[in-house]
Amino acid sequence: DPERAVALNGEVSYLTLIPDSHFFITHYDGAPSELRRADNEGRVVALNGDLWGVIPIPDSPFFVLGLYGKPGELRRMSDEGRAIVFDGEVNGVTPIPDSPFFVVDYYGAPGELRRTDNVEWAVALNGEVSHLTPIPDSHFFFVDYESAPGELRRTDDPERAVALNREVWNVIPIPDAPFFIIYYPGGLSELRRADDGKVATLDRDVVEVTSFPNSPFFVVRYSD
Repeated sequence: DPERAVALNGEVSYLTLIPDSHFFITHYDGAPSELRRADNEGRVVALNGDLWGVIPIPDSPFFVLGLYGKPGELRRMSDEGRAIVFDGEVNGVTPIPDSPFFVVDYYGAPGELRRTDNVEWAVALNGEVSHLTPIPDSHFFFVDYESAPGELRRTDDPERAVALNREVWNVIPIPDAPFFIIYYPGGLSELRRADDGKVATLDRDVVEVTSFPNSPFFVVRYSD
């Protein structure tokens, strides 16, 4: 019924649609944004501050609202947008592939590990998260911190961490082989197994790794 209208609460700056949900965000000039339902005459859920972004969490019924200077909010796509308020201002959210877990990165505070199937569950990480690197074809992902050593965590048991003692430059899987390599700048690299994370220190700085399809062998090239 396009002749029926729902009054909005101010001068609209723009709208943000939230994919695969009943919600959209109305952004106003000079007033807080609103979360509205597209299937219920624009029913309003007031937000707690100015919105900087909407972060969907793939393969889950949730999305995250990032708010300027205030704690972020986790909301469901299918109900009335009930909010779980995070512990701090959200900088980003990273899902962990092939698992029900995701990492919440906070500004100036330690990150958190959470579950999509039990969002009340949370485990504090060991520092402010710099970035997270999933390691394909393995049971691990790498968490790098702003001011603490990075660590490996298992996708099937992410509460347990394998602490790394040095700054990490990169983590690279070896295609078609059950291993990955951790590169340390200016020092020795590590070869680790993708199934259990066991380590064998390599002889020198690794420059390149070449694997061969349908073969159990790979070649490691070292720096001069």
